[in-house]
This record gives sequence, structure tokens and C-alpha cells, in this order.
Amino acid sequence: MTAAYWGCEAAVQRFIDRLQPAGLIAAGEWPDAVIAASLFRHPKTLACLLREYPAPGVPQDVLDRAPADAALNQEYDPYHGMGPRLPEVSWQDGIHVFRLLLDNGARPNSFPQMSIYRSGHGNPPEPIILPTIDTSMDMDMIQMLLDHGVNTGRRPIAHK
Repeated sequence: MTAAYWGCEAAVQRFIDRLQPAGLIAAGEWPDAVIAASLFRHPKTLACLLREYPAPGVPQDVLDRAPADAALNQEYDPYHGMGPRLPEVSWQDGIHVFRLLLDNGARPNSFPQMSIYRSGHGNPPEPIILPTIDTSMDMDMIQMLLDHGVNTGRRPIAHK
């Protein structure tokens, strides 16, 4: 399922079609592939994985962690020779990834486990709205989160 890391939707679909009926895709490969497709903002690959994920479906903790990874906009990986894409392309892909995840039950207010693809350096998890604001080019992704009831991290104003 490494093809999910690179956003190779056709390769992912081919692997699933050939290997899944024989039970040759390890259970741990599925969540890793969903997280990788989210982190690197590959909406077509993510849609394929969400559609083909074996029963009972994508675990809630994976769905909850994926938007936090997608918000970080991780696309530069010199180790694997992956360079950044044009911001406009990445942004549109990020919107599609967020929509897919939220439509499939991701909870924007959860504090999921740290991703296997990035290090938190001991910091506690932050609300998903913060990295989303940091990487936003416009309000689409932020509005999507607000529409799904994201906690903004602000305390209500106490009236005296």
C-alpha cells in the first residue's frame, strides 16, 4: 500500500483488486495507507481506500487522526525525493481530503494519537483548527471545520 504515500490511485486500486480477495493485504496496511493519503493530500487515493476498506470500515481513531495530519500539509519529504506541489494544487486537494474525511465520520474535535508519520516532540495534541489556519489559503477548509462543529479553542466569554 506504499502507493498511497505517492498518491497512485490506479496502483492502489490494482493492489486491492488483486490482493484483497486472497487476504494478502495485512490489516495494518489499511490504516497506514489512509493516513498517508490524508497526510500527503491525495484525494483520489483516499477515496479509493475509504470505498474499499474492509468491513467493518475505517476505525474511528484513524478517521479522527487523518484530518489533523491533512491540516499539516506535509508534502515535502527529501528522504523520499518528494518536493512540494504548487500551493493552489495542494490547497484544492486538501479541501477534497477534508471533505472526504468529514463525510466519512471524522470528528474534528477529537485529540487523536500522534500520527506515525510525524513527530510531536512531546507536545500535547492541538485542536485541528490551529494547523488548518496556519496553512489556509482561504476560508473553505476552515468553514468546513466550523460547519462540522470544530472547537476553536476559545473559552466562552463570562458575563458578569
